[in-house]
Amino acid sequence: MSSGKTGNPYSDILRLSSPSDSPARSALRAALPDFLERKALHEISVRELCLAAGVARSTFYSYFQNIDDVLCGIEDSLIDDLIRMNCGIMDRRNSDRDGLSFYAGTLDYVRDNQRLFRILMITRPSVRFIEKWKTAVKYHLWERLFSGRRGRNSGLILEMTASMVVSAYSFWLRKPYDIAPSEIAGITASVLRMLDSDCR
Repeated sequence: MSSGKTGNPYSDILRLSSPSDSPARSALRAALPDFLERKALHEISVRELCLAAGVARSTFYSYFQNIDDVLCGIEDSLIDDLIRMNCGIMDRRNSDRDGLSFYAGTLDYVRDNQRLFRILMITRPSVRFIEKWKTAVKYHLWERLFSGRRGRNSGLILEMTASMVVSAYSFWLRKPYDIAPSEIAGITASVLRMLDSDCR
């Protein structure tokens, strides 16, 4: 993965806070989705989260400032995984067939973590999470399409593409029977092929 010294304007996404997990931190993160499926974030108390996780309040405050901090950690962990999974897409030498496999891998990851993605994108939409995901997509695609060259309208192209990618997964989470998962990867790979051609 790039260190961010390449001039990539989206490289700040690599600085997500992802401290190593402890049993208490993991328990708190695991307990939060149960509450988010039935309550808004501001309605969840530290006391009830700690009780559900089997963690003392003093331990909670040694890791987190508030409940939103726990949620931010969950978001960062998901985005960090997506960044690592898809860094091969940055290499233009990888064909659209490779792009298909990258995005199929992303779909598998979303499917494996469907409960969290559904909470963050459908049940309790997190603009922060969606923007982080879009920035991760922009980071990868900027490296592939614009690194070492000036790209006319690069910001707009990347914004539209990242929005399309994230919206495709959101659509699938809302309507899983309306589209075959392989179609999402196929459509995304087609867009990647078009961008490769247009941005040469």
